[in-house]
Order: sequence, then C-alpha cells, then structure tokens
Amino acid sequence: MRSRWFLAAISLQVAILVAAPAQRMVTIATGRVVSLKLAPVDPYDLLSGWYMALRFDVSRPDELDGWSTLEERERIWVELLVPESGVATAVALHTSMPEAVREDRALIRGWLHGRAQADWSRLIFGIERFYLPETTRTDVENALLEHLEQAVADVALDSNGHPAILRLRAGDQVFR
Repeated sequence: MRSRWFLAAISLQVAILVAAPAQRMVTIATGRVVSLKLAPVDPYDLLSGWYMALRFDVSRPDELDGWSTLEERERIWVELLVPESGVATAVALHTSMPEAVREDRALIRGWLHGRAQADWSRLIFGIERFYLPETTRTDVENALLEHLEQAVADVALDSNGHPAILRLRAGDQVFR
C-alpha cells in the first residue's frame, strides 16, 4: 500500500515537471511569429543575474481607446497589426478574447501592472525575462545598446495569445 502512494506521488511530480514547459513548447511549435520592438530599458538595470529584463513598445499602449479605464491586474488582449516584414504595432485593446481577428492581425495576452493612469504602469505578457548564458551577456547588452532603434524580439503567439520568445535581434546580430 505504501509503495502505491509513493509511486503515485512520484508520478504526479513527473507529470507536473513535464506539463510545466508544455504550453511554451506548443506555442513555439505551432504559433505565429511576430516581431515586437524593444522599448528602452535603463542600461544599468538591463542585466540581472542570468536573464535580461525586457520591455516592449506594446507594453504601454496608452494612446489606444480603453487604456485609461483598465483596472489593475485586469486580463488584456492586445490586438497587433502584423506587417509582412517589420515590427508589429498595437492597434486595439480587448478585455475579453475576440472570437476572430483579421488575417493581418494577431493577439498577445497579458495583464495590467499598476493603474492605467500611472506613468509607470504597463502591460505584462510573461516574456519580460530573456534567459541567456553568462558568457554572452556582455555581448548581448552591448549589441542592444548600440542598435536600440533596431532591437526586436521575435515572439511566437498561439491562437489564445500566449507568447513565447524565440530570439532577440539587434542590427544584424541574433541571440537565442
């Protein structure tokens, strides 16, 4: 009897470990790829430990209708206009997932951090950390600072708007 409970507990733990990255893997495998422009980040706080802190231009779409009425921690879908080449831009905010979007559009799901009226508030998408090897962090930091206007993150989006970062690009350099 004890061995059954032990095996059940081990099986549950293994299932949790396998399921945790499953959403990201499915999004990368089946999602639509869009490029999001990286917003400037304080260069002294750019790298922390083994990850890089990221911000995106679409994280603060305060010029869009509905931004000022959002509540803190409210779930949001940002509708993106996705050009054939270039960077996606925010065109609409939704507080519930739209049933359909045009072919030249995509959705990214997030939530509001802070009050919409505050200068420091922004949308969080769950991809604000880019993990990288310790040996390449200086190269990545320098490339992003040198080519900040061209710095983008290529992000896979599944049909529900879940994002997963594929790579960062700065100038002609690509970081995975």
